[in-house]
Amino acid sequence: MSPGDCAGVRAGIYTPAFALAARGVLRPEHMGPTAGGTKRAGTAIGRNTAESPPGGVRLRGWSRRASSRQCFCCRLRREALKISLAAATVLAATTITAPSALASQPGFIPWWQAPHPKLVHKLRQEIRLRRDRAVSRAWKLGIILTPRNRERLTVDVPTLEAMDARWHLRAHRYRAELRLRAPVYADLACIHSYEGSWWAYSPAGPYYGGYQMDPSFEQSYGPDYVAIWGDANSWPAPMQTAAAYRATLAVGFSPWPSSAAACGLL
Repeated sequence: MSPGDCAGVRAGIYTPAFALAARGVLRPEHMGPTAGGTKRAGTAIGRNTAESPPGGVRLRGWSRRASSRQCFCCRLRREALKISLAAATVLAATTITAPSALASQPGFIPWWQAPHPKLVHKLRQEIRLRRDRAVSRAWKLGIILTPRNRERLTVDVPTLEAMDARWHLRAHRYRAELRLRAPVYADLACIHSYEGSWWAYSPAGPYYGGYQMDPSFEQSYGPDYVAIWGDANSWPAPMQTAAAYRATLAVGFSPWPSSAAACGLL
């Protein structure tokens, strides 16, 4: 049955038997008597005869009732509709529960309750964007930031503008510092390629991490990282590079004589 026939069956214009008969596939003797007054060919309404089994026309290879449920294209459309409805239900549940989760935070003020809701909403979005940039760049520099979402606690426009300017300035400073450190970071990447993996451990020293730091090196150039993660092989890669950068500022590349010589730094 073609998609056009499926549409006709769903619209109630004719039955599958009528569509087959129109194509010459179904012979008249395969169709049951038509009830008086009905426009649907091939259906027996109001009586059951020997030629017409109970429930209507019986086609060879078909089940008892020939309906649109047996059409392949109709089944595909029903499955697609089920998937769309499930996705819409999940999206609606997320949309409904998200504001309530924010409202559960102490001191939270919804932006739509502000005197200037659109401006407050825009400022909060800009603050989040610039804060995320600043946190990401600070992490690359070995600086750990744990900011709080203070913009959610106020709807005062001057206060939000000051927060936005402050995070914008910090993000700009971190970007400038990354550009300043870029040449040294490139040299340290070369040294790291000769020293070992970020989680390496050598019992000879012992030495830890991607720059093979000994305990005295860790305490000298990364005491804050030792307090959080322990030995250097447990530090994140940006923190190991930041500690190595501090060492280069103090003693140059002398802690890695062989690797530095291989990289042409000594």
